[in-house]
Amino acid sequence: FIAEPARGAATPRRTWRTRLADAAELARGIATLARAGAAPRSALDSRITASSRHHALVDLPATEVRAAARALHARSTDVPTALLGEALHRVLHAGTDGTVGTVTPASDTLRVMMPRSTRTTATYRRSGNHTGAASVDLPIGPMPLAERLARTRAATDAQTDSAAPH
Repeated sequence: FIAEPARGAATPRRTWRTRLADAAELARGIATLARAGAAPRSALDSRITASSRHHALVDLPATEVRAAARALHARSTDVPTALLGEALHRVLHAGTDGTVGTVTPASDTLRVMMPRSTRTTATYRRSGNHTGAASVDLPIGPMPLAERLARTRAATDAQTDSAAPH
């Protein structure tokens, strides 16, 4: 998490203790990334050799997303992320006859890089983007949507609350 000093504020002198604390936080973050290990295997881990790959754009009305998030006691950003996990579950675990959940998956998670804002309340009105990416293991195994939403939030929180660089 990157914090910027308030505009016009004097930059505090960095002592050896603050530098040591910053180095310790960075070391904890790197350890968090190392503990995560390699990404789980996925059906998506292959070379795309055909032009038959398709993408779809889905418009989600913001008022409905916020209402769903409130009803499920979640953040509005977690709802589309959980829906992505549900869509990936349906595609990656679909049977050849079109049924869902008939194929044993290589993993119940898919590691994704999620864009995150690194702005603070002190810097949100300044121009320019301040972003990073958080590595999150998105739950894609069979489960009810409410559970997927809870696991998505837990996975996102675990990464963004850690000292891992993003």
